[in-house]
Amino acid sequence: MFGKKRAHPPGALRRRSARRHDSHAPKRIDARLAVQIALLVLAVLYTLYFASGLFIPLVAAVLLYQLLHGPVQKLHEFGLPLSLGAAIVIFTLFGIVAGGAHLLAEPAEQWLHDAPASLGELRRELQQTAGTLDELRELGEEIDELATMGEDDSGIMMVQIQPPGHLRAITGSLPAVITGALLAFVTCFFLLVQGDNLQRGLVILGPTRQSRRRISNVLRGVQMQISTYLRTVTIINICLGIVVGIVMFGLGVPHPALWGVLAGLLNFAPYVGPAVNAFILLVVGVITFDTLGEAISVPAAYLLVTSVEGMVLTPMVLGRTVKIGSLWVFLSVVFWGWMWGGIGALMAVPLTAAIIIVWVSLRDEDPFRSKATSAGSELLQ
Repeated sequence: MFGKKRAHPPGALRRRSARRHDSHAPKRIDARLAVQIALLVLAVLYTLYFASGLFIPLVAAVLLYQLLHGPVQKLHEFGLPLSLGAAIVIFTLFGIVAGGAHLLAEPAEQWLHDAPASLGELRRELQQTAGTLDELRELGEEIDELATMGEDDSGIMMVQIQPPGHLRAITGSLPAVITGALLAFVTCFFLLVQGDNLQRGLVILGPTRQSRRRISNVLRGVQMQISTYLRTVTIINICLGIVVGIVMFGLGVPHPALWGVLAGLLNFAPYVGPAVNAFILLVVGVITFDTLGEAISVPAAYLLVTSVEGMVLTPMVLGRTVKIGSLWVFLSVVFWGWMWGGIGALMAVPLTAAIIIVWVSLRDEDPFRSKATSAGSELLQ
């Protein structure tokens, strides 16, 4: 009686065998679903590219909100209303940016005005010392694109800046830049005031009480990680700009504050930004100094400082916050630079880091599921 095995109908055995076989078979991808996903991705990219004038200020506002949320909350803990604290922080930051731009506008305009003439002199010196070497002749032709040269009857070379010119082209884009900056600051102000209400709106999307608590925990964790990352990177770049400015002052480079601010800004775009700044400083060194050694010392000193920052300081400080591979950092800078130009390249790494933090948090905690099916239920214990 106890040794008799239970008989199974032949149909049940076949169904069980078929299910076991299907579990090991590779899953097929629905072709229509793949096409729909591809079209959706293309539509999103198309919208981001052609509506960059709207999305750039909005993304900048979100990043500013994550950066300034901590100081506003500190002021609120001292008894200030959120609106007043947000206004104080926003106007303070806006005043710093506007004051710095006002102080650096004159040296930047002077350098842009004098650069073509100095490059023209460099072109003549290269032509006199290089003879007929093809490579240096091509260099002279490239420099000639920056400075339109003409020669009068007495044989004296003259520099002519054709209208509208590089300076007018830069100043012509200032209205759009100012409008975008104002939109970003105003949007950031409303986010600082209404951010808690937006988070509560996301929390109520949870189907159960446990999932709503988990959503709240995930949102707080994501905000803390993004804010910490942005504050850390901003402080590192500010310190880098100060050090570069001091080094430029020690080397005798004119307008050292300008090159320090430029170094701090371009360092938000790893690899690409420092490479562009090194080339600019090479031109500055060639224009400023008479000997080749002194000219090369300017970008060399800058590259030494950025190497110490990129290889030692930043990995040591950010090692426990968020990790992004070097390849992905470079590709993100290239992609967002292609999408949104120089502003996109500067926001690429902070934006990518924020996306990674959100993705990892949602993947690990899965906050929109109930406690019985969630892998991240340990947050409630």
